Amino acid sequence: MRESPLPPEFSELQGIVHYVRERIRGKEWSSSCPKCGGVPHSHGEFPDRFRMWTKAKIGKPFGWCRACDYKWTSERDYKPDPAKVEQWRQERIAEEKRIKEEAEQAIKLLTDSHKWDTYYSWLKADKIAAAYWTGAGITDEFWWGEWKLGYDPMHSFWFDGGERGWVEHRTPTATIATRDISGRIINIKHRLLNPFDGIKYRMEYKTNTEPVFIANLDLLKGADYVLKCEGEKKAAVTWLTFDSPKVQAYGLPKSPSDEMLEAIKGKIVIDILDPDIKDNARTREAYKDIDYRVLRLPMKIDDMILSARLTKEDLRGMMKQARRA
Repeated sequence: MRESPLPPEFSELQGIVHYVRERIRGKEWSSSCPKCGGVPHSHGEFPDRFRMWTKAKIGKPFGWCRACDYKWTSERDYKPDPAKVEQWRQERIAEEKRIKEEAEQAIKLLTDSHKWDTYYSWLKADKIAAAYWTGAGITDEFWWGEWKLGYDPMHSFWFDGGERGWVEHRTPTATIATRDISGRIINIKHRLLNPFDGIKYRMEYKTNTEPVFIANLDLLKGADYVLKCEGEKKAAVTWLTFDSPKVQAYGLPKSPSDEMLEAIKGKIVIDILDPDIKDNARTREAYKDIDYRVLRLPMKIDDMILSARLTKEDLRGMMKQARRA
């Protein structure tokens, strides 16, 4: 994931905050916190605890940390320099164009090679490969092909090992194709069966395109009833257990963008939160105009389904307990 440039309004924080990401175009950014820090999550997502708004309700640029409640305002009244603003705007346009071109080239390479077919072939040839997805709760081989699941018995990754320099790490991986909201395959996600320094997930290519898992590929244009989960496996297992062709389930990154949240269409959205999620204010804001409900569970939903052997009736009953937010 590539950092976004800080807008001129927050130039005082240059070099102080890191992992900057533009969340709402031209309005809101996230990053590490100037006070309590923040590092990327184990799956590679940037920390997003510190939020920056160029046009806050207080009338000037404002920053706030969701973790430690630190509040930032400029030490001087911000007076934009038109020349610097225009320079930043032009640099931003050029950077966005370059990122888009790189992403499209990576997606073209992925599509032309059909790499997911190579990984899928291992599910037919290797008992260990098939056992992984069966053990994950996806036992019907039809869905292996529908969702482009797969396996790589020995994949090579390179990691920044700090003082050790760049380190090669080889491990078996379970693979799954990820898509954009239109359903186009944009990447392949690897789950490292032997993690590297706690890192469990890596992508096949750097496409700089936000991934989503879509369980019901027959409902790409939206559904009346939507199940929202964190991650692909949870969405897949939940949707299979719920067992309704009229229902959609999405598997999203831990910190989806506001654009991704707003792109998910449904009259009713059930947000199935992992136990460690305490604050879902952004999601509530994105779905304030629809019937948005939250289901909090004592364990991850796919683990609960498998360990308790939940049936369709069990799961549908649980969804009725989701509370309107």
